[in-house]
Amino acid sequence: MNLYIFREQMTIKSTYIFIFFVFLGEFILAQFGQNIAQYKKFDWKYIQTKYFDIYFYEDGQKNTYFLDQETQVAHDKISNYMNWTLKDRYTIIIHNSHNDFQQTNVVTTYMQEGIGGVTELYKNRIVIPFDGSLKDFKHVIHHEMVHLFINDMLYGGTLKNMIYSNVKPIPLWMNEGLAEYLASKWTSNSEMWARDLAINGGELPNFNELNGYLAYRGGHSIWNFITSEWGEEIIAEILWEIKRKGTVEKAIEASLGVDMEDLLNMWHKNLKDLYWPEIKSRNNLNEISKKLIDHKKLNNSYNISPSISPTGEKFALYSNKSGNMGIYLVSTIDGKFIKKIIDGESSSKFEELHILKPGISWSPNGEKITFSAKSGESDVLFILDLITDKLEEFRFDLEGIFQPAWNTNSSNDEIAFIGNNGYQSDIYLYNYKNDDLINLTNDWFSESDISWSTNGQTIYFISNREKYSFTNSNLNQESLINTIDCDSQDIYTINKDTRIIKRITDSESNESYPQELSDGESIIYLSDESGISNIYVKQDTLKMALTNISTGITQFILNKKNNQILLCGLEESGYNIYSISNPLKNLEKNIQIPKSDWVNNDLSYTKLVRTADKETNNETLDKRNYQNFVFNNLDSSKVKIPTEDKEQDRVYNNTIYSYDKPRFTLDFMQLSFSLDLTYDNTQGMAQILFSDILGNHRVYINTEAEVDFKNSDYMIEYHLLPRRLDWFFKLYHYAYLYFDSSNGINNELFNVPDFRLEDFGIDVQARYPINRFSRYEFSINLHHTLETQFTVNNYYVDETYSSSQNILQPYVKYVWDNTKWRGFHPIKGTRLYLKYRFTPKSNNSDYFRCATIDLRSYKDLNLVTSFASRLFIGKFWGNSDYNFKLGGVPAIFSEQDNSNNSVLGTNRYFSEYIYPLRGIPLGARNGNNVMLINLEYRLPFLLYYFPTIKWLGQLNGVLFTDIGLTWNKDFPNFNDKNYWGGDLSIESNNSDGWSWTYGFGPRFVFFNMPWQLDYTWQYYPISGKSEYRGWYISIGFDF
Repeated sequence: MNLYIFREQMTIKSTYIFIFFVFLGEFILAQFGQNIAQYKKFDWKYIQTKYFDIYFYEDGQKNTYFLDQETQVAHDKISNYMNWTLKDRYTIIIHNSHNDFQQTNVVTTYMQEGIGGVTELYKNRIVIPFDGSLKDFKHVIHHEMVHLFINDMLYGGTLKNMIYSNVKPIPLWMNEGLAEYLASKWTSNSEMWARDLAINGGELPNFNELNGYLAYRGGHSIWNFITSEWGEEIIAEILWEIKRKGTVEKAIEASLGVDMEDLLNMWHKNLKDLYWPEIKSRNNLNEISKKLIDHKKLNNSYNISPSISPTGEKFALYSNKSGNMGIYLVSTIDGKFIKKIIDGESSSKFEELHILKPGISWSPNGEKITFSAKSGESDVLFILDLITDKLEEFRFDLEGIFQPAWNTNSSNDEIAFIGNNGYQSDIYLYNYKNDDLINLTNDWFSESDISWSTNGQTIYFISNREKYSFTNSNLNQESLINTIDCDSQDIYTINKDTRIIKRITDSESNESYPQELSDGESIIYLSDESGISNIYVKQDTLKMALTNISTGITQFILNKKNNQILLCGLEESGYNIYSISNPLKNLEKNIQIPKSDWVNNDLSYTKLVRTADKETNNETLDKRNYQNFVFNNLDSSKVKIPTEDKEQDRVYNNTIYSYDKPRFTLDFMQLSFSLDLTYDNTQGMAQILFSDILGNHRVYINTEAEVDFKNSDYMIEYHLLPRRLDWFFKLYHYAYLYFDSSNGINNELFNVPDFRLEDFGIDVQARYPINRFSRYEFSINLHHTLETQFTVNNYYVDETYSSSQNILQPYVKYVWDNTKWRGFHPIKGTRLYLKYRFTPKSNNSDYFRCATIDLRSYKDLNLVTSFASRLFIGKFWGNSDYNFKLGGVPAIFSEQDNSNNSVLGTNRYFSEYIYPLRGIPLGARNGNNVMLINLEYRLPFLLYYFPTIKWLGQLNGVLFTDIGLTWNKDFPNFNDKNYWGGDLSIESNNSDGWSWTYGFGPRFVFFNMPWQLDYTWQYYPISGKSEYRGWYISIGFDF
């Protein structure tokens, strides 16, 4: 081989390929990560509607009609408002519950409780759960459909098209805000958040501060302002300008005539103009109540769903004051936390506490509480004895259990709750002494917010059933969908024995949380009649306001004596608990609540009529791709080719097709080739991903597109994921190049390595998730290694076969991960793995045993900083030369040489690299035993964008210290200076010894990749001196 060609190939290999496989290892086969566990076997089927393929299983078929109707309505509405026609057919996948939704393989991340649906970009698929509420189901359908249209219009409908698109991703507030606006023009929930920003928020947020949930509510407010100022036609104009010009900044200026800063100031002014004049006509929460729990003092965000004990001296609530959501007991007098009784989100028993549909209820004697939670594979109804701490759990054949309410009559051992059976929500009554479960309503209507009458005979609830006052109706969707408004929320009662239903309210507003007063006749409840949720009392036909809050109330509870109300309210973007004493005296004030301006607005979606020059060209845009249609039993001789002047209409009859064979389509492909004329050499990379529509089958192909395959890396993987036991199959070839100083320096003079080690392999790995947080892993890896020696003669490189061997390497592993993340690193919880790998003992080959433990702990110190610690311990046994290589980070650029090419042969591959030990070369220390301790304090360097770093966005950073050691026989003495020195340069091969480093560095995202810059010093504790060790730049996440 020509020397210069060889050197050029090696340069490409050491940068481009190395970076890629580092990412592959982190993202595809990560050491940690929470699990997507398939607890069920889903029998998937699908129908094809006018615009979409709808996938479902079992009872999900019963909701396909509703889904079909709403997707057509949403399609026509969004197409009209965005002035865009979809270019392709797309897929909608419906799950029968949120628990089932969390088992999807369409996306590779765990779908937490707050995620109501997702639209991914590989195939532009919508994945949504039905969680019992038709109102929420409808909203999610319309919301996700907007994302689908945006993906199709701006990014070409797929990730592979997005990569080559000139359109930069639009900000989260614009994306989520538009989805909210076109799903519901305005709601009392968005009104509450907008009012809180204007009245309680202090300095109004910048666009880049609209993250998390504020991206939804703040983005909704911005789009509401834009359309009120420029008309709803401006939506399409902005999106078309983004498509033409590529950036949001240019599009806003072209379509609105103002820049982003002017738009921000105009939105801020609009919020002030809308809400500041009303401050005198409404009450702040602190003016009429006592703040018992302040999220600012607790450094948390959620304190919700208070439930007062029958004796009245304490209450239970959900709070994330410790980071994870839990249930606490708190004093009703002073708001002091008594104790934490349930620790949620940290184990599979209380995996999620259903904070979106919360409910805690007390037994009549006040000794027990009941609540529901996701626990492993299903929801569970829990009863906790507060005296003995005994916990009982009850599982039913239901997809979801929400808002349990204990019968107030102590003679009845009954708990009512909302249950989702996969296609409808109903009120269930469970006698826990007799283990008797009854479905009280058993119909397609939605129910929520249940509570008992004072005599324990009647249940109050919220429903959209309108005039239908009977149960077990067996009315199907087709007969109901056009006769009821699924968005309506009125108050009803049902007698638990006769099942007679009575309608209590009939209004256009949304009622919630009804509760009977102690007189047994009047009720108290929440209503957004004024556009803001406030508390009302209803006595017969008389309705009176109890509060006139400027922002709104989300939940409340009245104690048994009716002399204290605890309510939950939003203040400064967090939820607090407030107390009102003797609340019913407020009825004497004859409170009149002025209506908010938005209540009088027209919130319907009127079809926009455009002039011909502003309509999309349907002739070019409406060429749909019909590759996903199923045409069974077609005689090609009878198929008529449609003419250009008359399009053939396809008949949609909701035929059900079985999805029994995976159909692979391309998700992503990136090919890059180049020809180097200087060295007459081709170079390139290929990355290809195929998967089926459900994500259960995936094929990854990654290769260097080089002519010389011996010096290239290439790999193909197949992931089989439809069952609980996941399988991963991999075929690969890796080529490693290294120097051997004992072979002379001739090769080094020409920068040609002395040896190449090729590793051909087959890897079969299985993962069995025990639950969301823990799993077992098993793997068998067969390696065939081939070593080749390079010799430079007369400017040519000769290759000579050196040696080869076959190595079988199994491993078993246990993984635990219950961490919570913020940004690009965990902030709370623990991670642990125990791993044992080995090669079978043989007389003809080396063998080894290797055991490792990796324990990581994270502590959230406040809302912006956290502390991370890590302990790694490992040991090698056997007669092989394999050992641990400790030190460094896999840096791309560094002030000093960070590489270590002195490791020979297969020792380089089968040895294990342990890092980070920042400040010394990669793998500088080695030994059969290793221990590494990492400590990091993580904090924001620059919290928000600055003009000079707009390409870096938010800058976070770390202060760190790393201490590690390796040894073979005797444990190195910490106080012996001989174990702290030694040559750690790349030429050395040091063994036993300690290294202690420290430093700091920023963390930022650049080119959509996480970057780390570390400035390091080495510390010598015996002398007390430090030595500057340079800076290192790497790509990846902190441990």
